Amino acid sequence: MPGPPREILQLPHNRRCADCAAREPRWASVNLGIFICEVCSGIHRNLGTHITQVRSVTLDEWKPPWVDTVRQVGNARAKAYYEHDVPEAERFGGDVELAGGDRINPDMARVLERWIRAKYELRRYAPQGVPEPHHAGAAPPPDA
Repeated sequence: MPGPPREILQLPHNRRCADCAAREPRWASVNLGIFICEVCSGIHRNLGTHITQVRSVTLDEWKPPWVDTVRQVGNARAKAYYEHDVPEAERFGGDVELAGGDRINPDMARVLERWIRAKYELRRYAPQGVPEPHHAGAAPPPDA
């Protein structure tokens, strides 16, 4: 299957990167069930495949379980979980701008990496005792 079905990508909550809110993300963490931009996909790759598994929504052949996961979770449900208790001062609010070619400003990259690691590696803002959305069964995503 060439990428996820278009109707999943076109849902309003999936049209922005789950981590930085960049428009029209073209990458996904297929095990977390989220859509992310190119910049954030590079950071996700650095976390390791035991945390996040990144695939292109246009270049990679998708397995049915990946489609099921992004359909079940999606960016809205994932953000509701991974950003459940984020203090406003810690929320990533910057604009990811490339500093030349496909490189992000190094200072912004460090801030963004800390944000992504806090969300998925440390699960710093997730509710205690609640399973991650991709393990929580087949509840429908918000606004589906």
